[in-house]
Amino acid sequence: MPDTAVSDSGSPRDTGDTGAEPVDLDGDGFSVLEGDCDDGDASVSPDADELCDRMDNDCDGEVDEGDALDALTWFRDDDSDSYGDWETATSACERPAGYVENGLDCDDDDNDIHPAASEVCDMEDHNCDGDPLLDAVDMETWFADSDGDGAGDPSVP
Repeated sequence: MPDTAVSDSGSPRDTGDTGAEPVDLDGDGFSVLEGDCDDGDASVSPDADELCDRMDNDCDGEVDEGDALDALTWFRDDDSDSYGDWETATSACERPAGYVENGLDCDDDDNDIHPAASEVCDMEDHNCDGDPLLDAVDMETWFADSDGDGAGDPSVP
């Protein structure tokens, strides 16, 4: 069977292999032929870690993807109260639309419920502290009326 490989020289038997080793201009262990997408920068190679720097550090054809070492964690904020749902975490170099920096919202469907909300006496945990009555702004203090005279004992709140 005849050899059908053709090189740039046009010779059907010339495979183009000169026998020379690929040149690694920046000394990072990779040449352009071995996948280095910037052989003038030793911090860029197929073995490099991706960083949030608007460069393709790891030569995978993508820039600043979510697995970058310095990517931030963002949380979806469906109720637009500036507090996100911790179960919706995603990593990205820049804030995705509809996401915030914290995942502290205990009810991301109600913008009146978040860690900075005032607690009120309605048995719903408005401030996400786990207690629907603790520090409620409308809490009243009642005093025990053990003798039934209609006046409470101020020493027994």
